[in-house]
Amino acid sequence: SGGPSGNLLVLIGDPKQAIYSFRGADVYAYLEARKEMERLSKSGQAGLYSLEVNWRSQPELVAGFNALFGGGAWFSSPHGTGTLEIGYHPAESPAKDDLPMVLAADTSRRRALNMIDLTQSASPKHAKPVLSRFIAEEIRYIVDHGGLVVRENNTVPRPLDFGDIAI
Repeated sequence: SGGPSGNLLVLIGDPKQAIYSFRGADVYAYLEARKEMERLSKSGQAGLYSLEVNWRSQPELVAGFNALFGGGAWFSSPHGTGTLEIGYHPAESPAKDDLPMVLAADTSRRRALNMIDLTQSASPKHAKPVLSRFIAEEIRYIVDHGGLVVRENNTVPRPLDFGDIAI
């Protein structure tokens, strides 16, 4: 029902989405809005919630991201961040049986999280087509030759399809 007027405003944000600055994303606007929401939450004028469970990724990938980003080299601990710092909040995974889709088989010999060395590129502009080509070739490989079989909501397992992949 919302506040006194019956209106409800829901704000959803992720500071790591500032990579979309070319589409107008602004990490500083996010940080200021979060600071204001924290203030309003402390006074009971707003609710502040974190999405802590990742329902769209395999647990192995979530664990890989937690290990990579949670070590302090990329992002600060969420408890020690200043006003203009982005902290990393480790994500959790639901039980595998609760995921909407699980990996039933995988003979791709690929790890859940991979690093690509683009240091040979002269600039980020030159690295983009190299990375794009790598991603396209990797998707083609895992769909056509990776031996990945998925199962949705306890249905019959089926081969991975291009529609199952999000970038």
